[in-house]
Amino acid sequence: MIKSYPDRRVQSGPQRGKLVVDTAHQPNLVQRQKQIEVAALEKRSKQNPRSTDLTHASIKQVVTALEDKFDDYHGCQVTPYCTGPWLQDAHNQTLAELPVLPKTGFEVGKEPTLYGKDMAPHSTSHLLSALQDKDGKWLSSLDIRTRLELSNPVLPRTAVLCNASGRYSVDIQIPGGSAQPEGTKLEVVAGCRLDGFLKDDCASDQLVVVACLREDDVTSRQAEKVLQLVATILADPQGDLSCHALPQNIV
Repeated sequence: MIKSYPDRRVQSGPQRGKLVVDTAHQPNLVQRQKQIEVAALEKRSKQNPRSTDLTHASIKQVVTALEDKFDDYHGCQVTPYCTGPWLQDAHNQTLAELPVLPKTGFEVGKEPTLYGKDMAPHSTSHLLSALQDKDGKWLSSLDIRTRLELSNPVLPRTAVLCNASGRYSVDIQIPGGSAQPEGTKLEVVAGCRLDGFLKDDCASDQLVVVACLREDDVTSRQAEKVLQLVATILADPQGDLSCHALPQNIV
C-alpha cells in the first residue's frame, strides 16, 4: 500500500507537517558506487569480452586462443613506431605543403631550384642546457623563474592605466609598478577647506594657483601633469628656466 503525504508527515514537535523521507529501502553512497562499478564491468564484458571474465569452459578456451593469436598483432597495428626513411618522408611531406609562387617574368638573380633545403630538424639541446647549472644538475623552480625574469624584464609603465569604467587611477596594481609622476606632486585641498587654507596657510603676498580637477576626467589628468611640471620649474632654486622644457606629448 502506497502511503500519501499526510500519512508520512511529522505529527508533532517543531518539525510538524514536514515529510518524513524513507531512506530504509534506498541504497547508500557506497552501495550506489558498487552498482556503478558492476554495471561498467558488465558493459565492458559485452563490448570486449575477455577470457578471465568467462566461466564456461568451452567458450573460455575459444576466447583464450583468440587472445593468444591476435593480441600481439593488434599491438603492432595500433602502436606507432618509426620504420624506414620516416625522416625523409616527413621532410618531403613538409616541402610539399610549401606554396610555390608563380613566375611573373620580372625576377632577378639566380633561379631557386632547391626549395626548402635550408630546413633542419629543431634541436632542443640548447634549451635543456639552459635549465642546468655548471655541474649538469637541474635548476630549481625558483632559479628558473629568476632567470626568466632576468631575461624578460618587465617594461616600465610610461602612463597611468585606465580601467574598464574609464576612471584613471594611480593605485592600480600592475606588473612593473605604477607610473611615476614627472613633476612635483600637487597639494590636494578639499573645496570645503579652501577658504581656511588660503587664510591660515598662505601669506598675504603669496601667489596661489588653484586648479579644480577631477580624478576621473581625462582632461583634468592632463592638466594635472602640466601643473606638476610647472611647479617643478618654479621650485628650481637656480632661477634659470632655459634648461626646462615641457614634454612634447603634454605640449
